[in-house]
Amino acid sequence: MGKTSLIVLDIVGLSPALLKYKDRIPNINSIITKNGFLSLKPPFPALTCTFQASLTTGETPSSHGSVCNGIYDRKTREVSFWGRYNSILSADRIWKKLNIKTSVLFFQNSVYCEADYVVTPAPIHNHDGSMIMWCYSKPANLYSELIDGLGRPFNLMNFWGPMTSFESSKWIFDAAKYVFEKYSPELNYIYIPHLDYSSQKFGPFASQTLDDLVKVDELVGELKDFAGKKGAGIIILSEYGLVEVKQGIDINRIFRKNNWLKTISIQGKEYIDFESSNAFAMVDHQIAHIYIQDKNIIKDIKSAIENIDGVDYVLDSTTKKDYKIDHPNSGELIAVAKKDSWFDYYWWLDDACAPGFTRTVDIHRKPGYDPLELFFDPSIKGIPYNTGLIKGSHGRPAFAEDELAVFIADIPGWDYSAFFGIETELVTAEDVGKAVKKYFLG
Repeated sequence: MGKTSLIVLDIVGLSPALLKYKDRIPNINSIITKNGFLSLKPPFPALTCTFQASLTTGETPSSHGSVCNGIYDRKTREVSFWGRYNSILSADRIWKKLNIKTSVLFFQNSVYCEADYVVTPAPIHNHDGSMIMWCYSKPANLYSELIDGLGRPFNLMNFWGPMTSFESSKWIFDAAKYVFEKYSPELNYIYIPHLDYSSQKFGPFASQTLDDLVKVDELVGELKDFAGKKGAGIIILSEYGLVEVKQGIDINRIFRKNNWLKTISIQGKEYIDFESSNAFAMVDHQIAHIYIQDKNIIKDIKSAIENIDGVDYVLDSTTKKDYKIDHPNSGELIAVAKKDSWFDYYWWLDDACAPGFTRTVDIHRKPGYDPLELFFDPSIKGIPYNTGLIKGSHGRPAFAEDELAVFIADIPGWDYSAFFGIETELVTAEDVGKAVKKYFLG
């Protein structure tokens, strides 16, 4: 293989603040005791798709175009969240020009990417409303092979929705080990999601979250033993830390009250009329991209947003450059929530007028990320609208230890300054991407 193979374990939600719970993380702490750790500053916004794009391209959002977990197509006037395809990005992945085998498991925007081994959810929706829980894989038969090899399929219900659990992380981890053992890729990316879910649902330092932190550490223990036997190097990193929140921000309802957002009524249910709306917000945790048709009212809308309770500040065409998010995919304005707040996507003023899909786990039709899909209300047999249920969020520019991510490594014959070429206590996702590329190029 040449250089030591690398296994990059992406543990979402692991922050420097959580590393202080040393009694919960003996395996992680043993690596830190040996090698130390670096704080990792996520790109802005601190969101999964944006982070993973920066990590795997070595570029900022200004270049790769992943400005949040969704995208608004100004031509078709459609919002789409959690797009699967690599073509969404406008920058190449670092492995494209590396002469090595690469494995990418459960990273976003990975369908049709140039990696040798890819697995990511791709459920098939039947005409009767049922769903086949399937995964896209490359090679095409890899997912079927994993079902046989692991003795169980991937359960999408454990990956997202009210039934999310550690089981999703465990399946992904076991699948990654299987691929490594059978196909020997030199560069391996593994996504571990469950700590993120518990942090949103219960709070970043709640007892349930700390219990899930223990399970994270157990996986790291498995990884240490596995990598040691295989002679592989380990990189453990996270995408962002989560902060405690107490309120949602109804930004689209405010736009509607100002007559900037228009709706159309169909059989008593109200839908956004994107063609007639002068402004609407595509929201994602603690940030909101504001798309504005009439450029003459940008200043008025910016002023109105700045006066919304829970909004910290608003970026415009000038300040977006300072945050390295001045890509055509971004909104004319970007609102940033205060640390204790987050943006919901709601636009209706009467719950009776909300479309039926808003009560369901539906990650594609909502013009924003909906963390309340983690909950189920038996009384209505659906997703609640109570934004006060959400206890953890992220997305703001990261500065404090509960917002920052982490970078921990155990690579034979390497130290942090050698890996990055500099002595530092803080790195970025782009730094990591470029360092990994340089590692294999020599």
